[in-house]
Amino acid sequence: MDQTKSNQVGRDLSGSDPVGSDQVGSYPVEKYPAGNYPGEHPSAVGSIWQLKPWWCQPWSILLTGAAMILASWLGLHRLWITAPLSCAVLLWWWLFLLVVPAGYRQQMEAERPLS
Repeated sequence: MDQTKSNQVGRDLSGSDPVGSDQVGSYPVEKYPAGNYPGEHPSAVGSIWQLKPWWCQPWSILLTGAAMILASWLGLHRLWITAPLSCAVLLWWWLFLLVVPAGYRQQMEAERPLS
């Protein structure tokens, strides 16, 4: 038996995907969000947020940061703790809501094939 064909996951011996397979090649479909499979050009994904799980979406980042600031103030009533925490949260928001998406967008535009 041909060793290379017997080692392929999700493929029959002829090398094609079996009928009814829930896999694309040897990669499970649910592993790659928004249809972004290995080997597919990254510009097929429109936004960095399509690649992120629910807990790393803009709404969850904003909600978590605001909850941290509010909990610090309501729980401790200490400005010297809440102020630095607020600065850290603002830095976190700036980094993950503005800088990272802008860098991703710039990278995708640079990698976009000219046609």
